[in-house]
Parts: sequence; C-alpha cells; structure tokens
Amino acid sequence: MDLLIVIPLIALVYVTATIVVQRKVSNIERMRELQQGMKDRMKELNSMIKSNADKAAIDAKNKELSAIASENMKHTMKASFIILPISLIVFYYLLPLGFGHSTFSLDILSFKLNYQTYFVVVAVIAGLAASVLLGAYDKRRLAKKAAANSEASMPA
Repeated sequence: MDLLIVIPLIALVYVTATIVVQRKVSNIERMRELQQGMKDRMKELNSMIKSNADKAAIDAKNKELSAIASENMKHTMKASFIILPISLIVFYYLLPLGFGHSTFSLDILSFKLNYQTYFVVVAVIAGLAASVLLGAYDKRRLAKKAAANSEASMPA
C-alpha cells in the first residue's frame, strides 16, 4: 500500500488513541473549571496590581492562582505519563519496524520529509484539529449542562 496513505492512517489511529487516553485519565470538566478559575484570578490579580492594592492581598491572590495552576498541571501530567511512552514506542520502534527499509521521501514546501517526519507532521496537524473540535464540543456541552443546572435550580 502507498505510504502516502498508510502513514496518515497510522497517525490518525495514534491521535485517536491519545485522545481516548487523555479523556479517560483526565477530568475534562474539572480542567475547564480550573482554567476558568485561573482566568478569573488572573483578572483579579491584574486589577489589584493596577489599583496598587496591598502587597499581602496581592500575595494571597497569587498564592490562590498558583494552587489552581498546580492542580491543573497535575491533571495535564497524568495523561502525559501514559501518552509519552506510547509516542516513543510508535516513533522509535513501530514505525522503523514497518517502514525502516523504506526510502520514502516527500517534498513539501522545499522540505524533504522521510516517513517519520511525515508521520509527525500529520499527527500534529490532526491533533491540533481534533483539539480545536473537541474544545468547541466540550464548551458547548458544558454550557448546555450549566444551563440545565441553572434551570433545575430555579424555583417553580
């Protein structure tokens, strides 16, 4: 089969697998909450700094921001500890095992890509596209959930 097709298929399977791992290991809703909390605290901190607030208050707000950032990083790192070994195995063992003898070369914008570089380019592009699509999906899903919760909490 033509490597122009096989390598992107492998890259798509790889991206799908990493997304599944990330979704299973990480609590996406909690990560969104943390990101929003960081954004809110950052706005508060910036306004405190602009208004020349008390140093102790600024330090306290900074401490809150650091705690939220630390928890967010823990959620991010959990998935990375699983995905990184998978990436290394695919890139350094499986691809060379299947295509190591190949003289595959693809010229794109005056760059010569071998099969490994082609895999990385396709995987990065597919990963970015999936990230944007899933981000929009999550945002819409969480907005619907928040709207449903607010409707449920309203008195009849």
